[in-house]
Amino acid sequence: MAVLLVLLGWQFRQPVLRLVGGYGKPSGPLAPLAGKNSVSDLKVTADANGLWTADFDYFFTGEPRAVILRVDLLPRPTAEPQAQAYENRRTFIPPPQRGAHHVTVQINYPGSQFSTKQVVAALREPLPAETILASDTVEQPIEWPNFATYIQNQSFARDSPRDNLERAVALIDSGGSRAIGEAKGILERLISQDAQLDAAYVELARVAMRENWGPDGLHHAENLLESALQIRPDNSNAKILLGYVYTHQGQLGKAEQLFVDAAKADPPNLWLWANWGELLVKQDKPDEAIAKYRVAVTRPMTHDTYDRARADAYRNLIQLLERRRDLDGVEAL
Repeated sequence: MAVLLVLLGWQFRQPVLRLVGGYGKPSGPLAPLAGKNSVSDLKVTADANGLWTADFDYFFTGEPRAVILRVDLLPRPTAEPQAQAYENRRTFIPPPQRGAHHVTVQINYPGSQFSTKQVVAALREPLPAETILASDTVEQPIEWPNFATYIQNQSFARDSPRDNLERAVALIDSGGSRAIGEAKGILERLISQDAQLDAAYVELARVAMRENWGPDGLHHAENLLESALQIRPDNSNAKILLGYVYTHQGQLGKAEQLFVDAAKADPPNLWLWANWGELLVKQDKPDEAIAKYRVAVTRPMTHDTYDRARADAYRNLIQLLERRRDLDGVEAL
C-alpha cells in the first residue's frame, strides 16, 4: 500500500513539474518561429444590412512578445473631440498567436456618420510609438450611416423575418411618422430577401395608407394587397384590408364579397368585424352594423395588433347606440 501511494503521488506531481519546464527546471521563452511576421490577403465585404467584415491571414513568429492585432479605418480624424470616438475607428482582435492564422472579424461602427476610404489590418508593437510590424491595406470606400440607422441594421440582421415583421407591425400601430418610415424600410428589406413574403405586402399597404390617405394611397394599397393575394390566395388579412380599401373607394359590393369570403376561415383578425361594420354603416344598414361590431367586442382579446379593432368597434358601436338614444346600451358597453 505504501509503494502504491508513492507511485500515485509521483504520477500527480509530474504535470506540475512539466509546467515549469520539467523536473524542477524553469522553462524559458519559446524560440521565434522561422519566417517573417506578415498580414496578407485582406478582404473587406458588407452584407445586405450594411454590416462590414474584414477577412485576412497573418503569420506571427512570436517576436516581439508584446504585439497587438487591429483593423483600422482611414483616414483618421485630424482633431477628435472625444477619445472614445477615435477608438471606435479601431477594431481590436484578441492577441495574435504564434504561427499562421486566418481572421474573420466584424468591423466596429465608427461611432458616427463617417466616410472611410481605406481599411488596414496590421500587427503592431504598441510601445513606445506603435510601430507597424506587418500590414495589409485595401481601398474600400464605406459610407457609414448615422447611429440610429446602424442600430436598425443590426437589429434586422440579428432577428428572424418573423421578428422583423412583428416589429414593423408594432411601428405602424404606433402611428408616428418616423416609426412609419422605419417600418417601411424593414418591410422593403424583407421583400428584397423574400419576394414571396405575402404578409409584408399587407403591412406595406397599411404604410401606403398612413403616408397618403387619399385616392393615390388607397390605389397603392390596393396594388400591394392584390400582390399578396397572388402569392397566397387564402390570406385572410389581405382580404380584410382590401375590403377596407374597397369600402373607402366606394366599391361596396366588392368589399362585402371579400368580408364574406374571409369570414369562412373564421380568422382571429378582429378587423374583419370592425371593417364590416363600417361597410354596413355606409350601406345604411345600422342594425347589421351593430351586429358586426358586437362580434368584434365580444370575441376574446388577442393581445396583439388585432385588439386595436376591438377599441375601434367599441367607439363606433357607442356612436350608433347614441344616435338611437339607447343610453342603456351605451352604459352596458
